[in-house]
Amino acid sequence: MNEVCFVQKLSYVLIVCASLAHLSSANATVTIYVKQNATGANTGVDWDNAFTNLDTALSSITVPNEVDYEVWVAAGTYTPANLATGFVLKHDLAIYGGFVGTELSRSQRNWETNLTVLSGDVGNDDTATCMSDTQCTPGTYGYCLDERCIGVNNSAHVVYVDESAEDDYSATLDGFTITRGNAQQEIIPGTFDEDGGGGVVFVGGSATFRNCVIKENRASDGGGGMYSFSTMKARLSNVTIMDNVANHGGGIGAKNIGIVEITNSRIINNRAAGDGFEGYGGGAELEGVSGSVVTMVNTLIAKNVASGSFGGGGLYMLNSGLTVNLKNCTVVDNRADHLNASGGGLFSPSSSLVNIDNSIIWGNEASTGKQIWTSQGPSRVTVQYSNVRRIASEGNIFGSVDFTGPNVFGDNVNPLDPENHDPHFADAGNGDYTLTSIPISVGKNVCIDAGSHELIPADVLDVDGNGDTSEPVPLDLLRNARQLEDRSTIDTGTTVSGCRVADMGAHEFTRPLCSKAHIVSSVPADWTIDARQPHPLYDSSLPARQGIRSAAEPIVITLDVSGSSSLQCWELC
Repeated sequence: MNEVCFVQKLSYVLIVCASLAHLSSANATVTIYVKQNATGANTGVDWDNAFTNLDTALSSITVPNEVDYEVWVAAGTYTPANLATGFVLKHDLAIYGGFVGTELSRSQRNWETNLTVLSGDVGNDDTATCMSDTQCTPGTYGYCLDERCIGVNNSAHVVYVDESAEDDYSATLDGFTITRGNAQQEIIPGTFDEDGGGGVVFVGGSATFRNCVIKENRASDGGGGMYSFSTMKARLSNVTIMDNVANHGGGIGAKNIGIVEITNSRIINNRAAGDGFEGYGGGAELEGVSGSVVTMVNTLIAKNVASGSFGGGGLYMLNSGLTVNLKNCTVVDNRADHLNASGGGLFSPSSSLVNIDNSIIWGNEASTGKQIWTSQGPSRVTVQYSNVRRIASEGNIFGSVDFTGPNVFGDNVNPLDPENHDPHFADAGNGDYTLTSIPISVGKNVCIDAGSHELIPADVLDVDGNGDTSEPVPLDLLRNARQLEDRSTIDTGTTVSGCRVADMGAHEFTRPLCSKAHIVSSVPADWTIDARQPHPLYDSSLPARQGIRSAAEPIVITLDVSGSSSLQCWELC
């Protein structure tokens, strides 16, 4: 919820928000500029003399080197010259999109407004419209992606992470749309296996992706959006992987996954289109080796489809060396379509270790194990502080799942909640999976204020950009503050500082602010709130003098907290 919290301490504490600048390495940084309509010397030294072609800019960089490179790319659509590799990410190279082409600092760019597209449609001929694959000419296009047929002459991969990108994640792509790659068998004879990773392919090394959309890519084998031929080490923050198609692993395909961290991201509307024993992992296919760890935080996995007889509409997880951690994730409305398929949400056919914390698994469809399908041996799937639809007669769970934690709902009918612990999404039909409150007379939304503070992981990818990677992840998928107390909901989760409780799922429930509050400290022991409100505020603990006025008048509340160090939370709406 939106709140104001007060702490009375023995002395005044002034908290000043400061911006700290950090050097990323001891190396000097060289900036190279790319702008399609630049008319200068085409040297890349500034915007006026920017390279007009991204390939030219990247070919000017050698690895290893004694400097760190940043490439700033102005808005536009860029296609690769090499159809086999696409644009190559390298060690100590960060490529940033979203510029107009006049900026003096990276903070001035807007990647959402100034669309910068890396496209595999090198001939700019993916123009045939379609509503289904059957309307695309076999041997010429073959697949319908976002109502346009994708051409066989497109680049096999749009982005290529090679072995020179060392394990420090310094190879970075930030602020781009990656689209229309079409990975097939040997576009160029004699080159490496090219049938996986239409959008992004890993053949070694590590990379960081931020503020990117990977959409409408295709692969004849695995990973329409992203694929790994070797041990994949990746960090994804605020990345959307959507509308991709592959034989298996529609969004992500990883045969030898390494260490992957995905935070504040979306894996939606992807399709594993293979039939028979193929067609598994609509959202992602994760196949590990010893020590493989995949951690997803504040991530929405929704409306993905697996067409084959195995299943895994949302996630397909395989091999005993693999650990998958789902933290504050929402896995919803995924499907395993085949008559014999299992695991509409999650499919773990071997002894992979799967930890589900503060998450929602709901509304997925399959013949067996609609929400979760796992082996029937000793449980390797653990659920804590999560809402998993579990009604036995519906076939939601198959196999051995350890529901160890409290606040796991969905298996018993609550007479005050006729929808049986439904998460009450705002508009699931149109893809809005934010949480909504329900009338007290009906019950409560069991996902609000029901998570565990202790299970929120560290902000390794620094989603708020404050340089603190040890704090708990502070923002939800929509960049709202995490752990906002809703005072109209009974807390069933664990608190921090006796005040804030996290919600389940990728979205934190928020109430709209009626007005901004101006906080004044008049004397050391007294605090005053002056705000215009439509209805009274209330205090659940310490004595207070509460003034109640009409909506047009201010409410003034004075809290007397002398001798107390308790934290007080006040709802503004």
